Formats: sequence, structure tokens, C-alpha cells
Amino acid sequence: DKLSIKEINLALRDLSSKAQKGLLNLSDVQNGTFTVNNTGALGFVLSQPIINPPQVAILTTEKVQKRPVIINDEIAIRSMMNVSMSFDHRPLDGLEASAFLRSLKTAIETMQIHNHPF
Repeated sequence: DKLSIKEINLALRDLSSKAQKGLLNLSDVQNGTFTVNNTGALGFVLSQPIINPPQVAILTTEKVQKRPVIINDEIAIRSMMNVSMSFDHRPLDGLEASAFLRSLKTAIETMQIHNHPF
């Protein structure tokens, strides 16, 4: 909640680079509150993420696939992706989690791929 999207992207690049080089420290992977995992990179289309306490939630993005969808009463082919989230109901209400997923869905669906802000 303290970083912008750009700052999160930079931190992710730094951590990814350290992980690929085998240079992660224990402090690099502790005290997280929310995990984002891309199981789609491994070809999964539906996963069931499990929370790693003390984290509050985990979100997985799945493989993007072409699927038939109904748009204006017509069948169209669109790129679709499942997103799964598990969360701890003690600190996070289902209404808040659903609102977050709805805003994520809207952001993804309205993203301008060729002119994104990050």
C-alpha cells in the first residue's frame, strides 16, 4: 500500500533478478502480506492458491487462452484469463476481496496495451 505500480514493478524486477541469480536473502521473502503468482506461465488455467501465513491473500493469474464469448448477442473469440484469489476472512471481508477482484477485472479489461502507464 506504500508503493506505486511503477515502484512495485521496479521492486519485482530487483527480486526476480536476485532469485534468478540465486542471491535472495531470507529478508527478501519475509513479512509479505499479499502474494501474486503467475501459474499461467506454467500452462495452468485454473489453480487453487493456498495462503502462506501470516499473509492475508494470494492471487494467481492463469494462462491466457482464446475462448468463445457472447458479445452483443453474437459469438466472438477473445483472449480470456482466469484469476483466482484465496484470502483469510479474519482480516479481510469477502466484500472487500470481491471489490478488489472487480477493480482488477476492470483494470485488465480496459488496459491500453500499447500505451500503458508503467
